[in-house]
Amino acid sequence: MKKKLNMETQEGSKLIKELTVKVFQQITEKEVMELRKIFEVDSCKYQQLIKLKYIGPLGLLSLNYVITKEVEAVLYEFINEILHKVPVSGSNNYLKLEIQ
Repeated sequence: MKKKLNMETQEGSKLIKELTVKVFQQITEKEVMELRKIFEVDSCKYQQLIKLKYIGPLGLLSLNYVITKEVEAVLYEFINEILHKVPVSGSNNYLKLEIQ
């Protein structure tokens, strides 16, 4: 039986952080720059593109946990915040992200 993912526990927080790291392992520095530009022009398209990045890893997590809209919203905001703060050079290198 699936249990609800509680983000306020150490386990839940760790799972969200690990999922975020997985998402950023799929994104190149060049993509970050492109996503930032899209954000300025079309926020709806930006949201869809971000969701496409995390939907796979989130789906795997949902095999063992009930994923609420709140969990997805927190994940989106976490990714969005990092995406706008992470330094990039514009290369095609994938990001190496470590979250404390």
